[in-house]
Amino acid sequence: MTEYRELLREWFEPPKIIIDNKFTKLMYSIDTPKSLEKLTNLITQVKTELQKSGVEITSNKTKILGEYGFYCDITDLYSLFIGEWFYYWKETGNPFCITIQTNEEHILKAFSTECNLQGLTAPELFKDTNWLTSSIKLSNDETELNIETIAEKIQSVIEKIKSTTAQQKI
Repeated sequence: MTEYRELLREWFEPPKIIIDNKFTKLMYSIDTPKSLEKLTNLITQVKTELQKSGVEITSNKTKILGEYGFYCDITDLYSLFIGEWFYYWKETGNPFCITIQTNEEHILKAFSTECNLQGLTAPELFKDTNWLTSSIKLSNDETELNIETIAEKIQSVIEKIKSTTAQQKI
């Protein structure tokens, strides 16, 4: 009976929140909301740059503590998300990612190859999901990485996936 009560408690009671020094420093720092604001603006500007270059955005996600970004699902063969995936960020420390879900091995291979060519992190299946995910590393050096450069890297990945998908249909 005790084990059953413990199981129910785990399901229905909210997890205990520990308020420590690290938490309060982050929570009460003016840099925390500024950083989140900058990240959401970055994602929005990258989306705008991609749209200017002809990339079709199929849907947007704006769920705080979930996903903030957009999908480029040109076909039903894959789902491609670009933006902030909170679960991934919380686990890896990487706030900005490009991630794909598909059962097509040739699309996964094209995604991985192009992410590597573009200098993104090596794609890996994230935890217990079936999303192959790569991080877009942001640099402290403003001359090294800007909105246009990030958009070009992502567009290159998108184009590689599209061309791979088109070749497979032939």
